[in-house]
Amino acid sequence: MAWLGGVARTFVRVGDQQQQVQIDLKWQRAEGHGMPEDLNATTELLQIVEGGRSGIRFMKIGPLVKAKFQSYGRGKPGDYADLLFVCKHPKYSKEVMDVAAQIRLDKRELLLREVLEINPGDADTIQHVLGLEDGLGSGGETDQ
Repeated sequence: MAWLGGVARTFVRVGDQQQQVQIDLKWQRAEGHGMPEDLNATTELLQIVEGGRSGIRFMKIGPLVKAKFQSYGRGKPGDYADLLFVCKHPKYSKEVMDVAAQIRLDKRELLLREVLEINPGDADTIQHVLGLEDGLGSGGETDQ
């Protein structure tokens, strides 16, 4: 991990093909991604080496997705791909569903609109994972 201009930038390899994903963390209350106040509640201990004595703490997907949605819609090319990946992934989609109601409705609807335009075959899955079963513009709940 490296600090640059107040941002902690780290890279993590994910998936069977070990795709490298960049994660940026900023100080709490900074624009975009914020450092969580309770790191133990927002991380999980994973064993990387089989038979290892201790694991490594990784951020849980839920807080990362919430942070990604805070800055979504600003034209960052990787944001759409990142959100589509976690919403469709069999392991991560449940965690996204668990935090969906905490994500602003307009941001969730923006992603669904873009999925309908770019990847319409994934729209039903994304709609379900983001809790938008009533469709776009339903406005049925109060979001942050």
